Amino acid sequence: LFKEQTGVPFRRYILWCRLQLSLKAVQNGASLTEAAYEGGFSDGAHLSRTFTEMFGIAPSEVLK
Repeated sequence: LFKEQTGVPFRRYILWCRLQLSLKAVQNGASLTEAAYEGGFSDGAHLSRTFTEMFGIAPSEVLK
């Protein structure tokens, strides 16, 4: 039902929300590792890998 209404699978939406939490933490001065934990990722590498898969670039590139 969620996908029918939004066009996005529920799990992908939750992942998007977690990435947003992590990016907000980085914008507020957190390191990538701290931001990963803030978004519910197991570590900074997990955050980087997920971000790269979703957007095609590393989060460190976005921060430059």
